[in-house]
Amino acid sequence: MAALLPRILIIEADDALAGVMSELLCRVGYDCRVVKAVGEAVARLCLEPVLAVIFDLDTVPLRQGDGAVTMMRTWLRARAVPPPFILLSVYDPLGSGNPVQRNLHFDLHPRIEWLRKPFRNEEFLAMIRTMTGRGGLVEGKVGDQQDRK
Repeated sequence: MAALLPRILIIEADDALAGVMSELLCRVGYDCRVVKAVGEAVARLCLEPVLAVIFDLDTVPLRQGDGAVTMMRTWLRARAVPPPFILLSVYDPLGSGNPVQRNLHFDLHPRIEWLRKPFRNEEFLAMIRTMTGRGGLVEGKVGDQQDRK
């Protein structure tokens, strides 16, 4: 039986971008789950542990009073050590007064990073390695076929 690969949750509504990120991460030894909405993400996070969360703030809308935002905030507060979050956006999601910062209370989360879009694959992978504490490639070379079940 193959060893379980470290899992990353991708919150991304754009199918093409989700596919590219997922494929890139799978090639370097991660198992990815893609969801299109915050509510789906919270449900998935409650079912299985993840090594990190990638959250595209440009394609997944967050609105004040949104029940999904409340669920995510509650989930984050309930975790003694929540997984790191990598926020993707063309804008600075951590800027002062940003509604994402206010709505999700990311200021209470110890491990948040922001990657400005567009980004190069190398930047993306470097951010993942830094946030997950996994330097270099995971077992094998890029392009190796692995059991992804």
